[in-house]
Amino acid sequence: MKYCSRCGKEIDDALNFCMYCGEKNILSKVPSLKVPLPKESLKLSKGKKIVITSVIVIVLISCISIGIIAFLQNSQNYNTNYTTDNNNWNTNNNNNNNQNIVIPVIPSPNNNWTITIPPPNDNNNQNTNDNNGNTNLTFTKLDGTKWYWTIPYSAYYYYVNLPHPTETVSFYNSNTGETYHMLDFRPYVQPDYFNNIIYSLTTGENDKQFIQEVVNFKDQLVTYGSLGDKYYFPVETLVARHGRCGDTSILIASLLKSGNNQAHYGLTISIWYCDANHITQAQAVNHVIVEVDCLDGSKYFIETTAISFSTYTYIWGWKYDV
Repeated sequence: MKYCSRCGKEIDDALNFCMYCGEKNILSKVPSLKVPLPKESLKLSKGKKIVITSVIVIVLISCISIGIIAFLQNSQNYNTNYTTDNNNWNTNNNNNNNQNIVIPVIPSPNNNWTITIPPPNDNNNQNTNDNNGNTNLTFTKLDGTKWYWTIPYSAYYYYVNLPHPTETVSFYNSNTGETYHMLDFRPYVQPDYFNNIIYSLTTGENDKQFIQEVVNFKDQLVTYGSLGDKYYFPVETLVARHGRCGDTSILIASLLKSGNNQAHYGLTISIWYCDANHITQAQAVNHVIVEVDCLDGSKYFIETTAISFSTYTYIWGWKYDV
């Protein structure tokens, strides 16, 4: 039996050529076929090269874009030190919407603050109550200057006995399908209370330095801790020297707004309701932070319970201007 050396098919013994492919080189045993491919089949056409290159570029761009988005959604500026009021929020799921409310203007008592500048070489850095019930606060500015603020007992007593606002705001969470009804913190923000003394934080400071000074002031005088089952005016938080995220946000927003009114920085101050456990994609509402926007476009998302100046780069929640 003979076989074609080209196509390998069986050839009748009487033939001296392949009737299938015409090859005249006939073998008497089965060959190992080595059929060379046409040269042009080994090369990619210019069109195919362009298509393959385009696909690779598109895949690379997609991967880079996904990486950037993931980074922005999960990145924060060195601030893992925050505390949440997880168990003190009303998140009932009904449809009443109370966002459009009138915020009451709460009058401040007259002569509510006095300021004394400490004498040279004074090492006293204590925050105490004097014999008259006044609260003496001592803090050091970022430039090393030490200040004394005194809260008269009459001013503290005025706010303690003032009815605390109970207005709510409502918002819908598209992630969970829930509607939240939360205490509105804006009526608690009292910038006028600090009118007599805010110059000690604004004098000689630009807008960004002032923001840093406000947070520095809070960090020295107020730590995280519960004052009870409600939220408080700024003077109450300062006298108690501790408060929850709502209290510290109210305090910082009040100071920022007072300084902005006095120094005309052009700041925009807002309060954010958010999820401390999912800061970039809220699944609940259990935390509050303060946002400050400067005229040059700079934004600061301030974590008010941290023990140092700490901000977020990205946040997902519900924002209300103060």
